[in-house]
Amino acid sequence: MHHEEQLGPRQIGEKLNVSSRRVHECIARAHAAGVSWPVPVNWTEDDLRKALSIPSKDVPAERPLPDFEAVHACLQADRSLTLQNLYAVYRQEHPHGYCYSRFCNAYKAWKHEHIHGAAGIAAVVSLVHAAMPV
Repeated sequence: MHHEEQLGPRQIGEKLNVSSRRVHECIARAHAAGVSWPVPVNWTEDDLRKALSIPSKDVPAERPLPDFEAVHACLQADRSLTLQNLYAVYRQEHPHGYCYSRFCNAYKAWKHEHIHGAAGIAAVVSLVHAAMPV
């Protein structure tokens, strides 16, 4: 768009629904890397990403999931602990781990599935058992 349509960062940003600053950064990165337009015909998207130092989409960032069973056990054992306290420990061990909101949502989902889910199934089974004639 910058070379073919002679658009500036603001116009490109509006068309792509990104900030003009982001567009400007990408253009500057291409200039600094010596990437010209059009790019060589035999280049793949990964070649372009490598030239512009953009991480590949195929390689997900590994973020270790917390041990939610241990998190739950800690919360049950010490009522003064909070998820925020345990999140701080998690981030000390995994600096590139999940953000706090993702940590909390993942724990709540785990708790719903493993704690409430098991209790809910047990309650239904005992209700069915109680309703069955002997």
